[in-house]
Amino acid sequence: MVVSATRMTLTLYHQPRFRDACGSEFRPGGLPLTAELAELCRLTPGLQVLDLGCGVGSTASFLARQFGVETVGLDSSSASLAEAQANDQGVSWVLGRAEQIPFPDKHFDVCMCECFLSAVEEPAVVLR
Repeated sequence: MVVSATRMTLTLYHQPRFRDACGSEFRPGGLPLTAELAELCRLTPGLQVLDLGCGVGSTASFLARQFGVETVGLDSSSASLAEAQANDQGVSWVLGRAEQIPFPDKHFDVCMCECFLSAVEEPAVVLR
């Protein structure tokens, strides 16, 4: 749920019918495509990886488990992060906005951003 000062609203990703259809994979290709991307990025144990717009954390958890990377999942939805935390306490889950990542420059070796840039108003700001 996205909480505002005046009301609570459900995003598409929190609608029961959407979740029934998609499960925890909110993008095309699922984890097989994530694995392909991780291999192209040459992920190896010990690398610091940011999963930007991590949602309920399936990518961040998968990368930590399968590739041994130190993973941080960042999302602006406290509801998504609560679900991610409940499913995997071995990943660091951070509430924040992609436009203002709460880490210093060059903190991460890799930034994963699956199907997320299409959901932000100003992707160029996020990429900077």
